[in-house]
Amino acid sequence: MSLACCGADSEDPGPDVDLSTEMPWAGFEASASSISVREDGTFDRQLQLLNMPAGDASKGLVLGVHPAAAGAAVWTSDLPEGGHLIVCNASVEGGRQSSCRELDGGTTRESIDLLEGDAHQGLVVRGTWPEPVVLQEVNISYQAQDDFFAVRLLD
Repeated sequence: MSLACCGADSEDPGPDVDLSTEMPWAGFEASASSISVREDGTFDRQLQLLNMPAGDASKGLVLGVHPAAAGAAVWTSDLPEGGHLIVCNASVEGGRQSSCRELDGGTTRESIDLLEGDAHQGLVVRGTWPEPVVLQEVNISYQAQDDFFAVRLLD
């Protein structure tokens, strides 16, 4: 399922989803903004996820990005107790997850490794809470090769 797509050089994400009827995703928002351009033509990019379901009814989502360098910073608003936010490096489709990092209520900022910028890749974002929770805000910043950005719900 696709939620939103894309920037330059984007791949076809599949059919769009009407979030007003797709529970538990009603109220979820995703955005990407460019912060500054570097001398080499790459730029600092920030992704913002608002009202993100992260409990038992949500299998998470994959964010499609085109990084120019290794590394990304992830930070959140306070996380509820009883679970973790997990961010993993993956393919754009959400497969082959690796380099996973776990954030809990005591950890609100974490770095994860990304492949260097030769290809589009994905970041899987999901929660481990046994009950439904909604995370108010999740932010991810990285150095981008281009403005490709896609969001896909995981089935």
